[in-house]
Amino acid sequence: MSASSSHIEPGAHEGSPFLVFRVGDRRLALASDRVIRVLHAVEVSPLPSAPDVVRGVIDVRGELFPAIDLRRRFGMAVRELMPEDSMIVVRARHRVLVLIADSVEQLVSFAPAAVTPVETIFRDVQYIHGLARLDDEVLAISDIDAFLSIDEEDTLDAALGGSP
Repeated sequence: MSASSSHIEPGAHEGSPFLVFRVGDRRLALASDRVIRVLHAVEVSPLPSAPDVVRGVIDVRGELFPAIDLRRRFGMAVRELMPEDSMIVVRARHRVLVLIADSVEQLVSFAPAAVTPVETIFRDVQYIHGLARLDDEVLAISDIDAFLSIDEEDTLDAALGGSP
């Protein structure tokens, strides 16, 4: 099934824009320059031998991209894909990925000084680059390049037939 996209308009921004989204009870953000598009949820086709965090692949305008189950990546209870879920197509270090999120909320901006590197507060935190305050909440800024380990990248390459 091919995916259709929705368009999110950036407002007036000061600093770097980030896309805010939800996964379970967590509110996360990622740098908007890594976002290619936001899609309405579509059926995910299974990909045998893929890493556990890869739910499968989706077709985006004739190209297949691996879909990362963020609930599984963050150790949350896994659930069925819902029609109101969102899929965020992102450019990671080695490939394009689709992140499955419960919802996409808004674009916000943070001055670089407003983002605190996560390692200055916590040790050994995976998948999070930094922390920023928004509306009396602390947002975790996602590290897209860390969502797949080197072993998971290799396993995914093999499942996809050898090409990232």
